[in-house]
Amino acid sequence: MRPHATRAHPPTSRPQEPGSRQRRSYHLTKAGADLQVVLGALQQWGDAHRPRPSGPSALRRTRSTGEPVHVAFVNGEGREVARDDVVIDVHP
Repeated sequence: MRPHATRAHPPTSRPQEPGSRQRRSYHLTKAGADLQVVLGALQQWGDAHRPRPSGPSALRRTRSTGEPVHVAFVNGEGREVARDDVVIDVHP
């Protein structure tokens, strides 16, 4: 493995339209995209336990319908599971 291959660099591209200046665009890696649910859960916790007087800093909605969504535990069938029904088993 090459030494620089282990560094995490976000992929970028340089799209350019005729007559415009060159710009970089940012594309999340899969690992970065997977963090979206973690960040959503942290924001949801903050909204519940450390609310801002002006309300939530962001709202989570579906792209297709705009319906509000929240982060939750779900089972293998995609059904939401109540937090008090979730057991976290720690294995050494």
